[in-house]
Amino acid sequence: MSQQVYIDYVLIPDDHIIAYPVSEEQIEFNRDKLCAATMELELINIDQYYSKWAPVSIFYGSDYYNKPCQVYDTELGIYTWQGRIKAVVSDDRNKTVTVKSSNFVRDMVDTVLEYVSSAAVTPAEHIHYILATVLEIDSSFIEYGGFADAIAIQDAAGVYCDMNYDKEANVTCLTAIEELLRITSCHLFTVDNIIRFWQWRAWAGQVGTIIKRRRTQNFTSEPDDSGVVNDYSIAYKSGASVAYQATDYPKSLTASRAKFGTRSFLVPDEEVDSTTPEDFRILLQSAAAAQWCGNLKISRNSDMIETFRVQVDYDYAWLHVNDQVDLNEEGLVNEPGRVTAVELDRDNRTLEIQGEFLNLPVNRYSRDTLPPNPVILVSVFPSGRGKVFLKWSASLETDHVGYYVYFTATPGMWEQEYSHLGRSPVEVKNPSATYDGYVGVELRELLPGVRYYFKVTSFDTRYNESEDSNVLSVVSPAENFNAYRVTGVLYSVVSLDITNPRRGTVPDRFTTFTDLDSAGPYDPLTAGIESPVLRTMAGVLLVWRSFGDVVFQSRVSDDGITWGDWVEELSSVQNKIIPAGYYQFAFVFRSAHYSADDSVQLITLEEAA
Repeated sequence: MSQQVYIDYVLIPDDHIIAYPVSEEQIEFNRDKLCAATMELELINIDQYYSKWAPVSIFYGSDYYNKPCQVYDTELGIYTWQGRIKAVVSDDRNKTVTVKSSNFVRDMVDTVLEYVSSAAVTPAEHIHYILATVLEIDSSFIEYGGFADAIAIQDAAGVYCDMNYDKEANVTCLTAIEELLRITSCHLFTVDNIIRFWQWRAWAGQVGTIIKRRRTQNFTSEPDDSGVVNDYSIAYKSGASVAYQATDYPKSLTASRAKFGTRSFLVPDEEVDSTTPEDFRILLQSAAAAQWCGNLKISRNSDMIETFRVQVDYDYAWLHVNDQVDLNEEGLVNEPGRVTAVELDRDNRTLEIQGEFLNLPVNRYSRDTLPPNPVILVSVFPSGRGKVFLKWSASLETDHVGYYVYFTATPGMWEQEYSHLGRSPVEVKNPSATYDGYVGVELRELLPGVRYYFKVTSFDTRYNESEDSNVLSVVSPAENFNAYRVTGVLYSVVSLDITNPRRGTVPDRFTTFTDLDSAGPYDPLTAGIESPVLRTMAGVLLVWRSFGDVVFQSRVSDDGITWGDWVEELSSVQNKIIPAGYYQFAFVFRSAHYSADDSVQLITLEEAA
């Protein structure tokens, strides 16, 4: 079972649980939704373990009210429910106990706010006070970083406000919080049942999660003009009276007013028949604070927003509300958007996200959408059981960041295979440098004996992706390379192990064999490395370089069973063309003594065109 249920941090056994249905009430928060919800956890009352009156019960002698009740999804690694216990109801007839819990939003809805403050306090601080002190929500349920960020922004702008809510006003915490959010263009939302806070600011070019077109479906977008604002009138405290700050840059709003008409942002949103500060529930403390709030609202909302809805792969199940995604749809290139709703479809393994574009239809920030030049895939060659090494030309772009390596066993299906680096394409930001000026990476945990196809792209700081490189293929080896008294890896450098005396005991860290299957005999035979059986469909080019007394050998077979003789090549020969069919190659070290200078490197193993 992927769901784990906890009561006051005690894990409840699965066989004790009958049901835990959640009933939700959707509440709008500036286009964000918080769920005011309740859960009734029904338990089998085994051996009075959940009876409030039994000494063996987890509730015995405990003040369970407002203690945590949680449901954790082990597959997704998130809490799907975090609430506070409100009641424990026993049903002796049916031998069951129902634990009733509700989340903090329910408390916001139900709790009347009693709070008066005229200190120099930011709206974000007021909201945090209501949550933490008035509603007594534990700090573990509140992510303070977003509050701290908003407080710093508002404090720097001198945005402070008075609060005046008495019991007679009969205003809920929810209503007061919602008004503070509206005034300051802030958002309150939940991620994994943790309260988070965000102060809106114009998008300034940040990179989000790149969502490729091939990993999406059912993309739609539409404009929304319901939140357009091009005028404001905001009350503020002016000495012993109340004044109103009007829009301070009307000329720049001419186009908006011509297009949408005059649409006003009013604070308060209902007329107050008074100029006495104490008669206002929320009152900004200065004209500058009122101007800041009004200008921020207009900066964001003087034009319509563009909303979107799209289905994405389950691989993106970790996305949350307020995350930035960069979409590639219908001509859009890494177009930034803010997630406003997330819905998981566990049955179909998909995720539906809703959101609003951050730089459309108004281009507040000039974007770089120019892709880098493509790279050239130079070679791919086997490097051990289920291992392949790729080598390609390094990008020379000044804003280059990394590469995407694509691989597949089914031509054309580039995003379904897995390696030790993850699902294709894998992101490589720090590839290995080769001696000849190229870069490369080894992919491991491929299926042994299977032909794979590879291509590489380059991407820059804006995650613009180049066109594809050429495509090369190779069969992933079904067995490891045979190595005797050498160290290193073939595609890098293989050298003699100078710590191992000639004809001595081979260290445990080496794979060994008694007799190297070679054209020998050599006297003395210092060391050797022999490839597994490989296969080429149209012929293969091998290029190597060696230092010291090293001999290259190869042999071929039509069927992989009956083999021809090993063919010896002089060490001065640096390349070999092997015809179509099965083949093996080997390097034999003939040094009389171990030397660090004795080494060999496979440079290219490339299929014929």
